[in-house]
Amino acid sequence: MSLINPEHDNQKYKKPLKKAKIGFEIELHLIDEGGRIQNKAPDLINEVKKRDKDVLIVKECGKNMIEVCSYPDVATYNPALHLVDSLEKVYDVARGMGLYLYPFAVYPLEFKEELSSNSYRLQEKIFGKDKFKIATNCTGFHCHYTLPKSVFDFKIKNLRVLKGTKLGRSMIGSYNLGVAIDPALSLFAQSSPFYKGSHLAKDSRVVVYRGGAKLRYSGGLYSKKQQFGGLPPYKQTLTDLVDSQKRKWERWKRLVKKTNPRIDINKLY
Repeated sequence: MSLINPEHDNQKYKKPLKKAKIGFEIELHLIDEGGRIQNKAPDLINEVKKRDKDVLIVKECGKNMIEVCSYPDVATYNPALHLVDSLEKVYDVARGMGLYLYPFAVYPLEFKEELSSNSYRLQEKIFGKDKFKIATNCTGFHCHYTLPKSVFDFKIKNLRVLKGTKLGRSMIGSYNLGVAIDPALSLFAQSSPFYKGSHLAKDSRVVVYRGGAKLRYSGGLYSKKQQFGGLPPYKQTLTDLVDSQKRKWERWKRLVKKTNPRIDINKLY
């Protein structure tokens, strides 16, 4: 029996709406019956896609990880139900392959990391090979907010400054709400406290992924790049938000060019 609200078919999720939409994604490790990490994500993804094209399952940076997504919608419950429905289908396929879905975000022991494709080599060079391994050790739950129509400028790849408009006020309010609810979402999606044989925190994922001075952890993936991975501050105006995004984008372009001067960054994003 499908869990999706019968009044909403999948095609409706794909049509652009004036109202903002929300969507969810969840990443999971793959383990065998003995609890050992398995780098079989490509095989599982291919098998799921063969059986059900409505399941949105994609690769992540590590071969030990999968990502299951939902169709975005203006009603929160529809993406949630679609995600649960998809997870049930993925679980059934995984069990038939002798695999289990590990939902606790960080694996408690050491394992050999394997990148899923060469497309992640650039990030590996920017962060450093050892530090980028953290990305394959941490899986996440993502709450995505899709922008209202006409808010994003695809030419400059940034938000439009909509001064004095209802959309502009809604945009900055929604952004600040996202910052405010981040601790709550992190709490409800709390990871295992154990990471590579150590007890770091009640939620070790946040510590090793974000890192930084505020979390008192210098070994995190984003410890030295808080502009990209740390919890951002509130913004007073849409102009503040746009300026912040511009600075972030310019810094990322410099990091990419420093890593490989011949890369055309406009073709990457």
